[in-house]
Amino acid sequence: TRSALDNVPGLGPAKQKALLKAFGSVARIRAASEEELRAVKGVGPSLATAIRKTLGRAPDSAHGSTQGA
Repeated sequence: TRSALDNVPGLGPAKQKALLKAFGSVARIRAASEEELRAVKGVGPSLATAIRKTLGRAPDSAHGSTQGA
């Protein structure tokens, strides 16, 4: 089965498993901060950035756009 995590460059099966164990779901990984991602063994700053960039993230309220308003 393919996962959105498969699209993250440098993220292999072992780190995917560690992230899913730590967060419980791809949605929770997507919502995590880079600091929270880096707390997972094997995830450094560049990988945390790649995860956030590849998965995208719901905009923070301070940075959210007001499309349609």
